[in-house]
Amino acid sequence: MINENLAIWETKWRNSSKNKPDFSIRNTLQYRLIKKYIKNKKTLIDAGCGNGVWLQAFQTLGISCEGIDFSETAIRMCREKGLDCQLLDLTKTLPARKYDVVYSSHLIEHLMKQDRTKFIKNSRKILNEQGYFIVVAPFNEDIQYNQTICPDCGKIFHEAGHKESINFEICDEIKNNRFEILFKKIIYSLPMTSRFPVSVSCFILDIFRKNGYHPITPDLIVVAKAI
Repeated sequence: MINENLAIWETKWRNSSKNKPDFSIRNTLQYRLIKKYIKNKKTLIDAGCGNGVWLQAFQTLGISCEGIDFSETAIRMCREKGLDCQLLDLTKTLPARKYDVVYSSHLIEHLMKQDRTKFIKNSRKILNEQGYFIVVAPFNEDIQYNQTICPDCGKIFHEAGHKESINFEICDEIKNNRFEILFKKIIYSLPMTSRFPVSVSCFILDIFRKNGYHPITPDLIVVAKAI
């Protein structure tokens, strides 16, 4: 069987709307939580940039943004939008320059621990002094759900290619690679919270969580500083 991650994402991007810009993410709690850490930075690289919607959003802050992805289809879509992107796997290859921010959303759950460690180490190598490493991933996901079977070899795997569940232990993995954790939070994105200030949105979502109501699969956001 070929790399199921690559096969899954090539199919996903081929079937998506390639010309549809999605600036609605600027109203999400994730964006607003991250914004305060990056708004004064000059350069950012999005590792696993996909179709480039986060690059588009970050560019509105005046940041020089670049993207990398291992999907040729995703890179082509980004370039058609005028985004600066290249085909590159950060677990194997380093970009030619350094950045103020390495941002990665919904990528590390696709990596086994060995590759995840390489990804974190290489992210540290391409950060400028005092640079930020920002990771977003599904939190405490039950990998046994959403399984599918490869029609070619019969192997069972997660339909989105998720390899391992991410929890707060990721913070220790990050700290072990010369980072200081500045911020970590579990968020449940709800449309109703987008109209409120970040502090109020977090308060509302915490109430839902404490009462056992999980509107969608939660995400973990971690912001770390290179030391």
